[in-house]
Amino acid sequence: MKVTSICTAIIASALTVSATQPCSKYEPQITQVRKHIGDELYFCNYWMATNRAASPLPAVKPDALAPACRCILKAQDWPIPAVGSGDDSATTTVPDISSVTCKKKYVAGIKKQFHYPVAFCHYMQRLNKARRPIPGMSVSQVMQGCKCLLPEAVTTTATTTTTKKKKKHPKSATPSASDTAATEASATDGAAETATGASDVATTADATTSSTPSTTPGSTTRPKPSCATSIPSDYFTADALNVTLSTSTGNGTSFYPAGGNSMTSLTMPWVQYDVAFTSCLEAAKNVSGGYETVITMNLDDGDYTWGCTVAQAYSLGAYAGAAENITCSYMFMVESGPNPEG
Repeated sequence: MKVTSICTAIIASALTVSATQPCSKYEPQITQVRKHIGDELYFCNYWMATNRAASPLPAVKPDALAPACRCILKAQDWPIPAVGSGDDSATTTVPDISSVTCKKKYVAGIKKQFHYPVAFCHYMQRLNKARRPIPGMSVSQVMQGCKCLLPEAVTTTATTTTTKKKKKHPKSATPSASDTAATEASATDGAAETATGASDVATTADATTSSTPSTTPGSTTRPKPSCATSIPSDYFTADALNVTLSTSTGNGTSFYPAGGNSMTSLTMPWVQYDVAFTSCLEAAKNVSGGYETVITMNLDDGDYTWGCTVAQAYSLGAYAGAAENITCSYMFMVESGPNPEG
């Protein structure tokens, strides 16, 4: 009897270990979900029923998010939805971001459920149909909130105007340099972005023809990412954090983090510098512990992707190294907590 009891206990122990090993393997991803998703059970139940092709969490890829959510649901004895098993009757078309109006009242709901709201909104943009990703909010309401968080690209087309004038009175007007520039709103305070509208301005002279930029209604494109136009060299405040541009480089040289107590990496394809920087600041707030946070940002011109690494530790730096296709690279120092040395 004793031998039988011992064998039974050993078998039970082995089964327990084998059952927990897969979840322990994905502990970092599980931590990311629990830390950066408001209602993790709702989210995992929602996401597991999708086709699982994309992840709204910048630091967790789809192939790692699936087992992480499986472990989270199993821990609460929730059934695991099969891939693509979402109720079709509850699925609605995701409206194009250009067709909705910014409604700030929905921003808070997005930020409450997703602590990386900009990354989540980019995720939603790639979907054709979806069920409610956030409790109590329809897909349309989610996109109206995302409208306030995402920058809006402006597409220009040439408008040709021919005007005949007497030589005595030639007139000319030069289009403003801001005709095609879009001012992106802060992703963290949920303010709606504003775009400088393009004006139809034609140069008038004797039997001359000129082309000028004008906004095409309902037509939007995503501009290629570019380096920052200007960054303050001294201390500046961004998203309630004190930030210093420590140094910058580029042309095939990239900054790499030297390590730290806590680290998060983000990959942001086809977004502008301001959006990428804001997402990095969100990550700096979410990384716990430490006084100085080091943010490294690199623009890869090969695939038009911003890469961001947030490493937090006291007196931590970064080092520069060769990197193909890197157009520009930045290292920021962020004061994100109390000085441990007083």
